[in-house]
Amino acid sequence: MRCVFFFFKQKTAYEIYQCDWSSDVCSSDLVSIQYDIFTTIRHKNNEIKYEPIRAVSSRHAAIHNIEVASGQRFFSEADVKDRRPVIVIGSAMANKLFTSKPYPIGDAIYIGNYPFILIGVAQEKPQMNSLDIPNAWLGWIPSSTYEMLANPKKIDVISISYKDFDKLPQTKAN
Repeated sequence: MRCVFFFFKQKTAYEIYQCDWSSDVCSSDLVSIQYDIFTTIRHKNNEIKYEPIRAVSSRHAAIHNIEVASGQRFFSEADVKDRRPVIVIGSAMANKLFTSKPYPIGDAIYIGNYPFILIGVAQEKPQMNSLDIPNAWLGWIPSSTYEMLANPKKIDVISISYKDFDKLPQTKAN
């Protein structure tokens, strides 16, 4: 069983990167930062406004069980390291942005004035989280690419995944 914790306290990127994750989060399985962006996105002549884009690490897909269709992919650690302008979008966002299927994997999608290459469309899945936007309505880009373009001062969310609850001090009896 996997558990995901969200930390909503805002910290600077410097504070996050200086953390000793091995001791601070009790042998976490996966960690991903997240910047929340609401912006206009465009493909050719179709533009949609105030769309939720998340700038995240490559581990975000594993933490949140995001899967894309066969022949497509979520971005990799190499994409993050090289600050590649790639994007994965949810199925509902894809249906709003494109007039027909198959979706144009490899085409440029503009976030503001910046072109990003579409590398995947997230598969639909049931979600019971009423506190968050369903994956179908989201887009994801590498956090490093966003940091290079926007120089953000705060990280919005840190997602941490645990496989073993026994390693969490909060779950042990006193």
